[in-house]
Amino acid sequence: MERGDPEVQVTRPRVCVLATGGTIATVTRGDRVSLRTGEELLAEVPEADELAALECRDLLRLPSHLMGLDAVELVARTAVMEAAREDIGGVVVLHGTDILEEVAFLADLWHGGDDPIVFTGAQRPAGHPVGDGPANIRDAILVAASEVARDVGVLVCLGGTVIPAAAAGKRHTASLEPFGPARATVGQVAGDAFLRHQAVARRDAWPVAPLGHRVDLVRLAAGTDGALVRAAADAGAAGIVLEAFGAGTAPMDVVTAVDDVTRRGTIVLLASRCESGGVWSQPGDGSANHFAAVGAVAVGDLDGAKARMLLLAALATSGGDPEATRKAIEALTPTPA
Repeated sequence: MERGDPEVQVTRPRVCVLATGGTIATVTRGDRVSLRTGEELLAEVPEADELAALECRDLLRLPSHLMGLDAVELVARTAVMEAAREDIGGVVVLHGTDILEEVAFLADLWHGGDDPIVFTGAQRPAGHPVGDGPANIRDAILVAASEVARDVGVLVCLGGTVIPAAAAGKRHTASLEPFGPARATVGQVAGDAFLRHQAVARRDAWPVAPLGHRVDLVRLAAGTDGALVRAAADAGAAGIVLEAFGAGTAPMDVVTAVDDVTRRGTIVLLASRCESGGVWSQPGDGSANHFAAVGAVAVGDLDGAKARMLLLAALATSGGDPEATRKAIEALTPTPA
C-alpha cells in the first residue's frame, strides 16, 4: 500500500517497508499476544512520510523464533526482489531480532544491487511506554533513503547503529543496541542524517534459489565426541556446520566423525565458536589443518549460524552438487593463513 501525498512522493526516494512481525509488532495484554500491521507501526512514526515516499506490505505476522526456512527464504527473497525494482530506492524489513542476523545475511548473499536493504527490529514490544520500535523504524527508513547507503548491501540498524549484515550478531537479550560488535559499525544515524564511517567489501551475489536442503549446526563443548556429527549425517543432512574451539580445533573423535561423513558426501564447514579471530591455520592433531585434510572447509570469521545460511544458499545454488557447493563457498571465504 502506498502512503503519503503523491506530490511529495515525487521529490522523495521511494522506500518499500516489509513487515514480518516480531517484538517490534507485538502487543501483550496479560497472557494474550497480538501483532500490529506494518501500517499500524508506521502510524507511530509521524515523520516517516517526510523521510521517503513509503509503500508497506505485511509479509508475515510471526515472532522470528517461529519462522521456518520457508519463511526465512520468503523474507530474504522478497527484500531482494523489491530492492531490484527500478522505482524503489531502498527497502526496510521490520523483523524479530532472534534470527534477524541470519535472514539479513541470506538476503545479503542474494542482493547484488546498489539500493540498500535495511533490517530493523525492537527489544521492547509495541505499546511499551518507552519503546524503541518507532525510533528504529524511523532510523531504518532514513538509512534506506540515503544516497550514502547505496552500494553497501544489506544492513542492520538498531539504536542508531548501522552494521553490515555479514558482521551483525545479536549479543544481548535486553540492550537497546543488541547487535555488534562495535568494530564492525559502518555508520551511525545522527539527527536527520546517516553518517557513513567506512566502506563495505561486497561479494558477488548468488542467484536466489529455494532452500531445499537440510543443514545442521553442531557446537562443541569440553569433552564433545563425534556423535552429533554422525547423527546429523544419519538424519539426512546434506551439510553440517561445526562450530569448533578456538581457531578451529576439536577432540580427535570429532575429526574422525568429520572424515567419516565427508567420505559419505556430506559437506562440513568449519567455524569458530569465538566471537573474533575466526579459523586460522594450525598444525597438529585436531587442528584446522587436520580438518582440512579430512575434507572440511573453513569459513574464516563467520559464526556458525551465518555459515549455515551460507551453506544452505550454496547448496540451493548448486542444486545440491557437493563439489560445486564446495567451490562456491571456497570462492567466498578466505583460506586459513
